[in-house]
Amino acid sequence: MATPVPTASTPSTPSTPLIVIAILMTVAMALPMLVLYTIGTLGPSIVADLGIGRSALGALTSACFGVAVVLSLWAGQLVELIGPRAAIGWLFVAVAVSFAVMAMSRGYALLIVGVGLCGFAQALANPATNKMIAEHVPVKLRGSVVGLKQAGVQIAALAAGTVVVAAAARFGWRGALALVVPCALLAGLAVALFLPSSSRE
Repeated sequence: MATPVPTASTPSTPSTPLIVIAILMTVAMALPMLVLYTIGTLGPSIVADLGIGRSALGALTSACFGVAVVLSLWAGQLVELIGPRAAIGWLFVAVAVSFAVMAMSRGYALLIVGVGLCGFAQALANPATNKMIAEHVPVKLRGSVVGLKQAGVQIAALAAGTVVVAAAARFGWRGALALVVPCALLAGLAVALFLPSSSRE
């Protein structure tokens, strides 16, 4: 009897525990969005340190969303081309580079470049995580996993208002941003070690 070929509706039996997939999908939604909430919570410190106006601070959010909107037009095609695991890996790399650039910024120009880089990660987040879930999560559990990973956005807001603020009080706003870099890199390593690959990878 021929072995059935797994499809999006009949995923292969995953060697990775579903809880690991669910957690990494949640983190993949949270980290790209963290930059937006972090700008808000650290805004007073950034404004005072760099001597920028409130309108310039608001433009940071616009830059991030602007990049995300434009790149979202092709993000789904990119995920199809390179596969969801690779896309999620690059997502975490983009977050790490973004926060590193922001942490090193001594002026507004570099800060806005760093924020814009996170727009790339935001563009990849939904198509990459949705594709991973479609390929590797059983149908009856997909709704639960999608709901959990979407909670990553709210988790990012919660972290920005608690963990990031506490870190900024101790290390300054640049230090708080720098702490995100190893978190993103560790998440990227977890993707390489634990997430299942698709037929394209």
